[in-house]
Amino acid sequence: MAMYTFYPCQWDGSSATLRARELRGDREAMTHARDLLHEFRNCAYVAVWHGDRPVAACPREGSPQAPAWASVAEAREENPSRAPAGA
Repeated sequence: MAMYTFYPCQWDGSSATLRARELRGDREAMTHARDLLHEFRNCAYVAVWHGDRPVAACPREGSPQAPAWASVAEAREENPSRAPAGA
């Protein structure tokens, strides 16, 4: 199990709170992030971190694109062999 930190964020990147949870991996963390979107109805996205590694940003459906750093993290999750170098 690994400790993940979840930040419900506004589009400017600010977050008034955080949640931490031990989970089995990145996929389970993304599922939890989607659940948090329902709990924090006024956040634009949930940023997911594992230590100092950004895992992904889970945007609200129909919202603008997530922060730029999220695309690298999501590429790593979807297809680890095709993620950018150093990701």
